[in-house]
Amino acid sequence: MSQQTAETIADIERIVLASGQCVRTAEVLFSQDGATWSPVFAKTDDNPVPAFIRASAQRTGTTEPTVVFLSWEEAIPADDEYHGLWMRRPMALAGARARRDVYRRAFRDLVDIVSNPAEGDDPDIERAAAQPAEEEAPRDWVAELTAAATLDELREVHHAAKKARAMKTPQFKAWKARKTELEGREAVDTEPAARDALAASDALPGAVGVALLAALDEAQARRVPTPLDLMRGRR
Repeated sequence: MSQQTAETIADIERIVLASGQCVRTAEVLFSQDGATWSPVFAKTDDNPVPAFIRASAQRTGTTEPTVVFLSWEEAIPADDEYHGLWMRRPMALAGARARRDVYRRAFRDLVDIVSNPAEGDDPDIERAAAQPAEEEAPRDWVAELTAAATLDELREVHHAAKKARAMKTPQFKAWKARKTELEGREAVDTEPAARDALAASDALPGAVGVALLAALDEAQARRVPTPLDLMRGRR
């Protein structure tokens, strides 16, 4: 059955009932504490409005009804223009709002419910819901991998790209090239510092000297040979 448009509760229920998909139309209950519920709300000086509203409706083929819970603060429209009306008719309008919400949830494929502030809808919420969500711009993984300033940053971007299943051939080539470049730069930066430290370590204990030599050897091994090194036969 194609979706039909309705604005009032009467039209909504007419469409729902005509579809043959409704086991039970919306029932509304009110509560002041969330524990004790009643189908009626008695307005008093201490409790001028119901604290909570509950609506349920059951669709054919389901074992349990669809249930919607609202607090008064959630149900009442944000626009002050409607507050006076709601305070005068809290049971009717809060109940209508809950009924409309449960129909939206249980029968959304059958009826397109148009916003109707006179029956409890909040026009601001309806307008916000009608606006399409902004799509997040896709990440340029090649640019991010190429722009990574350190090996740690490159690892983070690489991990994020893998998690997003974005590591295709261009991304892999960019990651590999930047990794090689950063490792070579790190090795070049480390070698002079290690030699300076070693030159100033004549009085250091043997174990420290050995550790410095090992670090220097590792840095040298990770150094990427330049064309001049290759011409000189240096590795």
